[in-house]
Amino acid sequence: MTFSERNLLHSRVYLTGLILLSLGMIFSGPVASMSIMLLGANWFAEGNYRERLRTFFHNTSAVLLSLFFLLHVIGLSWSSDMNFGLNDVRIKIPLFVLPFIVSTTPRLSIRNFRLFCAFFVTGVFVTTLISMAVLKGLIPAREVKTVQDIRDISIFVSHIRLSLMICLSIFTLLYFIIKHSAPLARVAASLLLLWFITFLTILESLTGLSILIFVSLVLAITYFNSKRPLLGRTILAGLLAGLVIIGAQVYSIARSFLEVKPITYSSLRTTSPHRNPYMNDTTSAMVENGTYVRLGICWEELRKGWEQKSTIPFGGSDSKGNLVSTTLNRYLASLGFLYKDSAAFATLTPADIQLIESGVTNCRFKRLSSLQARVYETIWEVDVYLKGDNPSGHSMTMRFEFWKTGWHIVQKHWLWGTGTGDVQKSFNEQYLIDHSALEERWHLRGHNQYLAIAIAFGFPGLLLFLASLFYPLLHGKMYRNYFYVVFWMIAMISFLTEDTLETQAGATFFSLFNSVFLFARPQEPEYDPYQSAGK
Repeated sequence: MTFSERNLLHSRVYLTGLILLSLGMIFSGPVASMSIMLLGANWFAEGNYRERLRTFFHNTSAVLLSLFFLLHVIGLSWSSDMNFGLNDVRIKIPLFVLPFIVSTTPRLSIRNFRLFCAFFVTGVFVTTLISMAVLKGLIPAREVKTVQDIRDISIFVSHIRLSLMICLSIFTLLYFIIKHSAPLARVAASLLLLWFITFLTILESLTGLSILIFVSLVLAITYFNSKRPLLGRTILAGLLAGLVIIGAQVYSIARSFLEVKPITYSSLRTTSPHRNPYMNDTTSAMVENGTYVRLGICWEELRKGWEQKSTIPFGGSDSKGNLVSTTLNRYLASLGFLYKDSAAFATLTPADIQLIESGVTNCRFKRLSSLQARVYETIWEVDVYLKGDNPSGHSMTMRFEFWKTGWHIVQKHWLWGTGTGDVQKSFNEQYLIDHSALEERWHLRGHNQYLAIAIAFGFPGLLLFLASLFYPLLHGKMYRNYFYVVFWMIAMISFLTEDTLETQAGATFFSLFNSVFLFARPQEPEYDPYQSAGK
């Protein structure tokens, strides 16, 4: 085999490894792991170690990324839970391996870079099709017979990780739509882009949609405005109009929490017309559509009515795992009934009963889209939390408790942190110290990557992490690169509400695309749009 043939073989194996890793990250953890091993074996087989190591150590961005991983290894030395710590190190291996391999391997050609992007976008597309098949009952959902929560339709990777991949796919398609000269290819990519946006709404991913809107605004103001002013202004105008519409919709939904029907507590009835007692919890301000939920509840009459209409026990759970009695009570309040008794129950139709059995808590959900209902639930969670209710089981407001508990840990371990292995242990202990209202099953970690790093390694570790993120962008002038800027914004925003790097899929997603867009992306002007624009 000649030297050129050998190099060509290694180049093909390298590209194959990157493509398989992008697909394994979506569909299969073991495939992702084997892909990393394939990339490692190919790197060793290429040889020329001294020169490649010299290249690595002269690449400050790659060294910073690798140091961040080594910090996890060093952090084991002051950890008491070695099992947790070693597992955390295993999950984060891509944070070291991929920057090391990719930064010491020749950059991809334009053709190979396009192939890599095409396979990734295709993989995400196939995942969305499979998710729709799950939603329609054609494929069984993971761990459940039927889809009770929209998050169940993502059977390979968490719905949050999937939403991040969809966002990256959307902006990848957008770039190639603008750059591609073939009309048919542009039409196909445009249709696929619209499908991804539609799927994000079906997935009810507020995180994904928020990232999509924010990144689009930034691009419209910067890149498109400089390269294609008319397109940039059109996108910006459309986004601003959309934000106004969204704001009006959110205000319309939130108004039911602001316009509460006034009551006089002293005039509340204590017994129903059938002389059964009402429960009146005057300490609760929980409302549905402006009606108080925990006033005027006649449990005896509701139980009797429910057991005549449903096979689900009154003390049982609805399809979403909540007490059916609680769902029924909230549903009646949403209909405007201050007194939830036999008279109120008699107004329910068989369709209403089915909705309550399926976990629907508000009659408005019959008219709202699934995404509007998700927005309503989020506003409801925040309203209930601010009024002092238990946030357990509510994804948005539980995060407030996670962050508060995590900050208390940081205050006690701000210098060196708790160590790699003691993050969950420190959370468990702090929940008890704080007398947290969260149920024990919800004693989870922080759901904020910056907070997670500060807890594990203190402020010095957080500074190293931030340096690994900002150094390439600023000193390396990667703010000129479309692909890296888009990915960087997606990652940075996701870190605010998720422990993105605490799962294998999340760590691989970040490490793979961070490495490819930093070290493997072609350097031709076509792939440096900001630079070619003279910025």
